[in-house]
Amino acid sequence: MSKPTRGAEVTVNTILPGPTLSENVQQIIESIYSNEEMTFEAKAKDFMTKNQPQSEIQRFIRPMKIGRLTAFICSPTASAFKGSPIRIDGGMVPTTPRRVLGGCLRRNDQKLTVRFLTGVGPAGGALCNSRASFGLNSTP
Repeated sequence: MSKPTRGAEVTVNTILPGPTLSENVQQIIESIYSNEEMTFEAKAKDFMTKNQPQSEIQRFIRPMKIGRLTAFICSPTASAFKGSPIRIDGGMVPTTPRRVLGGCLRRNDQKLTVRFLTGVGPAGGALCNSRASFGLNSTP
């Protein structure tokens, strides 16, 4: 659907939410655990643990989070997102790079920086150039 808007200031994207804590889902969880003396949060966590073990966040996504992402994607700040499937699924769908092209580590007294390239584009270029930095002396 994004192709007809080529060159225009119109973006067409798809937001793919994962398990969302809607009113209906809340009612379903309450009915499943109707005989349990637990807080709703404990019920929802137990449900996710037993029924959605592949979820990396192990909780339902609040509709407000999806709304905030949607507002961002619709804003001028996100104008480079065009024709993109955007997942907000809590890690439900596993993603692994096809291959790591290269990497380097750089360390100074306070920080460790990891830089790596993943995947190969159609012309042989890198699809993703990522960098992550970690404080060595910080405490969580």
